[in-house]
Amino acid sequence: MNCDEARVLLEETGPRSRDAAVAEHLAGCQDCGRYAAGLEGENALLQQGLATPPDEARWQRVQAALAARLARHAAARVRARRLWWTLASAAAMALISVAAWLAFNGPASREEAAIAKEIAHLQKEVRDKQVLDELEQLQIVFHESGDAEGKSAAEDAELYLERILALDAKHAEQSREVLAGIRAAGIHQRLRQVRESIADDAPAPLRASLDLATSTLGAATVLCPTPLPAPQPQDAFAAADWEFGNGAYENALAAYHAVAERSAGDWRTAQARFTAAFILQKKLGRAAQAREAYENVIKYHASSPLARHAQFHIAEVEEQSGDPQTAIKEYKQYLKRAARSARAPGVNRKLEFLDRKAQGLAAEPPGWAQTVERKHWRKSQNLPLDPGEKRPRVRNAPARSAEPGLTPQAPPAPPAPAPDAEAPTAR
Repeated sequence: MNCDEARVLLEETGPRSRDAAVAEHLAGCQDCGRYAAGLEGENALLQQGLATPPDEARWQRVQAALAARLARHAAARVRARRLWWTLASAAAMALISVAAWLAFNGPASREEAAIAKEIAHLQKEVRDKQVLDELEQLQIVFHESGDAEGKSAAEDAELYLERILALDAKHAEQSREVLAGIRAAGIHQRLRQVRESIADDAPAPLRASLDLATSTLGAATVLCPTPLPAPQPQDAFAAADWEFGNGAYENALAAYHAVAERSAGDWRTAQARFTAAFILQKKLGRAAQAREAYENVIKYHASSPLARHAQFHIAEVEEQSGDPQTAIKEYKQYLKRAARSARAPGVNRKLEFLDRKAQGLAAEPPGWAQTVERKHWRKSQNLPLDPGEKRPRVRNAPARSAEPGLTPQAPPAPPAPAPDAEAPTAR
């Protein structure tokens, strides 16, 4: 048996042919042995392509493998004077191509396309209804009334919506992981519990904003109906999210720093850096460190949508620190980055207010929160606060809990920060 005949049979019966003559030829022919090994590698690539929806690069590799195999097979058939098998081979390769196309555009691909469409619609709803502005007003009201749990829920909702706005709807893996993390955090359930505990005579804007936030996060939860399993040691980002969702902010901060150090170039790096900055600002009250952390998001992830949110929070940090001039400068920088963003109208109103404040003129902060009476709006504590009274923590705030069936399990200890990573210090 010569090489052409052996290779024709290898194409027909596969690289692991049991034909005795082929096996004998391969035992003495290194070239045909390498040819058989190459066929086996191509088969593995084709099977992987048929089993998993590919990205563009993988699809091109599959096409190249198909074309190369067809060309070699045709040449071998001609040399072996078996031309009619070439036509059969071409038909077989065409069928494989059709099968691959169907696999890549089958039910899984259509489902991902449908989810991508829903994500794009959700992002549009968040922008059009200015949900982030409403959450900011809720944070002000809950802070003024001493409702720590309500304020924390509104903060977490803000973070998760910022993550949603940063999603690339065409990136299926990223979308699934982020949405599953939101579902596992139970933020929709927490917001609903807060809403149900609000007194019937609470101001309409307060109730309406809670309804809007609850329905928006509920829509995000529905997009990923399957919960994530308990985080595994290699799931560093999921483990950090678990710590954040359970209020262990120092542990979460260290875990997000570790993700940022070890996952350079991955989309999780930007999410981790941004969430660490958010924790420093909203949960731990370390304004200077928060600003520096947000600046790193902009520095290392300038093309990410999270960079725009980081710029907004830098301005917010300055405003809350009582520096209107710097806040004005940073809010203007935000508008340069995101003139048509969901937050732009609210930022313009802030600039008008801060400009008057900087000039020493009388001005009311923008937003409905300033019109709400300073009192507890939970059903059992609907009492006005006396002037100068210390704002107590709400005692009957709903406990953090995941949705039914999503009781979190303790994950492995989050990865320690890299040795050269700077540990956060209290201000």
